[in-house]
Amino acid sequence: MNGIKPGIIKPGTYVICDYRIPAEHQWWVHCIHVGQVMEPSTNLTQWNGRNSEADYCEATGTIPIRYKFGVMHDTALKLHPVDATEDFMMACSWPEEN
Repeated sequence: MNGIKPGIIKPGTYVICDYRIPAEHQWWVHCIHVGQVMEPSTNLTQWNGRNSEADYCEATGTIPIRYKFGVMHDTALKLHPVDATEDFMMACSWPEEN
């Protein structure tokens, strides 16, 4: 696997990130954002010409996550896999299907 250490979180898994959950005292700000883990690219030209996205992810301990608002590189240790239950899905913001 490129950039994602085996056994952590597999591409395609739905996750929530600790720092994308609304604070208890500001629950009205936004819903819980659920993202989908992506496989980081190994193409140098798609990232910065010197390193690949996979290199960046490995060096920084991040994983590319596709959210409804775009792709973010979130810290792997702050991600939690979630099940797509109907009740949970209604309370969350899910990424758009391709």
